[in-house]
Amino acid sequence: MDFRRNSVDHPPLTIDSSTVERVSSTKFLGVHITEDLTWTTNTMSLSKKAQQRLHFLRRLKRASLPPPILTTFYRGTIESVLTSCITVWYGNCSAADRKTLQRTVNTAAKIIGAPLPSILDIFLTRCSSKASSIVKDPTHPSHSLFQLLPSEPMVIKEENQELKETEEKYQNESHDFLAVEKSIPTETNSVQKTKSPSYLTCHECGKCFTLKVNLNEHMKIHTREKPFTCQHCGKSFTLKGSLNKHVTIHTGEKPLTCDQCGKTFRYKETLKSHMRVHTGEQLFTCQHCGKSFTLKGNLNEHIRIHTGEKPFTCQHCGVSFTKKGNLKEHIKIHTGEKPFKCQHCGKRFIKKGTLDQHTTIHSGKPCTCDQCGRSYKYKESLKSHMRVHTGVKREHSGESCFMCHQCGESFSCKVSLYTHVRLHTTEKAFTCELCGDSFSQNGNLKSHMRIHTGEKRLGCKEFQT
Repeated sequence: MDFRRNSVDHPPLTIDSSTVERVSSTKFLGVHITEDLTWTTNTMSLSKKAQQRLHFLRRLKRASLPPPILTTFYRGTIESVLTSCITVWYGNCSAADRKTLQRTVNTAAKIIGAPLPSILDIFLTRCSSKASSIVKDPTHPSHSLFQLLPSEPMVIKEENQELKETEEKYQNESHDFLAVEKSIPTETNSVQKTKSPSYLTCHECGKCFTLKVNLNEHMKIHTREKPFTCQHCGKSFTLKGSLNKHVTIHTGEKPLTCDQCGKTFRYKETLKSHMRVHTGEQLFTCQHCGKSFTLKGNLNEHIRIHTGEKPFTCQHCGVSFTKKGNLKEHIKIHTGEKPFKCQHCGKRFIKKGTLDQHTTIHSGKPCTCDQCGRSYKYKESLKSHMRVHTGVKREHSGESCFMCHQCGESFSCKVSLYTHVRLHTTEKAFTCELCGDSFSQNGNLKSHMRIHTGEKRLGCKEFQT
């Protein structure tokens, strides 16, 4: 390749006495590479292939197939062609080449009758995914070229939300554009046609806008311009609305309130997800077992049960977890952090649930049996007690809990079963430290110890003389 203005003919290059042929373009791994490093040849080739496959998409549409099946066919046969090695060439494409590719996507969206991701969105997503994989792989040659920001998860979350809101805004304007276009009446040949209003078009991606202000805001996405800066932390944003939402993190303001329970939220999307808890709406269904969930995050955590994936790993001991919250609680074991403190005795705990159980020691025995009035500190102890009320080692539901495999006798408590099994195994786990005698039950050992201590536990005064 010669980038000089006045190119000079170079002598032929020979390898092993064979002259290397000089060509204006070549094809490598399905990508057309030209000597001037322009991608018009490559985009025209991809667009031609995709246009040919649109014929089969129209045939399926005529067969009355639903949009989900048509979308799957589009992604497998058309989108895969348009986005082949997109991270290599799309960034240097001209506006005309990008518009040519996007025109094919728009045609497919009209055939299917459902929105499809734009070529630009796919390019940004794949670049972000590629960069993330390089960052996570220390052995990658380009790993040292990337450096994460201190607040990377929050940055990605807010930027995605910002782009999503902007995309919805542009889709609404595009819808208005189509509505205005349909409302323009057609005249006969004898009457002059009504002049169509002019629209502003983005030269980067081909989107149309009715107002110049909206086009200017849209162009900031391509130029990466962020004129709005947070005075608290110095972070910059493309839209002023995104800055206003970000400021609520510093001020602690939560302007959106749930009408059902009064809980407050910062973002409208979070409030919408929360409202499904009250309505019982479950939009996300597991493809493995059919279980439905209200939030997409809960579905993602559930799917890890089927896949066995444990993406959260402890850096101290290497133990992995399916949920990020479980990892945070586990790390407290290594750091010794105990954030939950008892107000009565000052004792600290790692989990709030453990603190709640401990608090019942100070508050007495809040769990009371409805049958006999006996009280317990913990709910688990009350449940075990409820199993023995009928006198036949059954719960109030009438079912036996634990059965001995040797003789078939059933017990209401697991501890009682362990004690009974020692009768069959002749195991004597409780040994007297003074004389060495062994016993199968702890109660028998305690009674034996009174022989050495001389303790008398009889309550009648006549026997205490």
